[in-house]
Amino acid sequence: MVNSQRILHSIALAIFGLIYGVGLRFFGAALTGAGHGTGLFYIVSVSPFGVGYLMWCVVGGLVPFVQKKQISTSIMIALIMHNLGIAYWWFCIAEFEGYMVVRTFKSLPWLAVSTVLIYVFGQVFVWLRVIKGLRSKDNQ
Repeated sequence: MVNSQRILHSIALAIFGLIYGVGLRFFGAALTGAGHGTGLFYIVSVSPFGVGYLMWCVVGGLVPFVQKKQISTSIMIALIMHNLGIAYWWFCIAEFEGYMVVRTFKSLPWLAVSTVLIYVFGQVFVWLRVIKGLRSKDNQ
């Protein structure tokens, strides 16, 4: 049975996940720079399948329940799909645009660094919670 505190925690993290996803999408669009920047940050925000910003809402809502093996596995699959979507775009769809990434970092360093830090913080938070849930004795 799920207690009300865990449900409130789930709702709060779902809202935070939505803000995280929308924020990444906003910063990613800003760093695209009307075609003069790089699309990498935008693709990261929408991966996989163009629904990345909504995926973070769902993942956030599921994080309080990671002690259940099915939930932990579902979150891991979502994160792996997210990363595979980015890799697919980078290596199969887009031309390698490493020079554009460097150019974007030079022209808007504070925004690029902020976006990377926000993204990395979210990834680390979710992965640590999933690993903690998998190691939990209550993991079923």
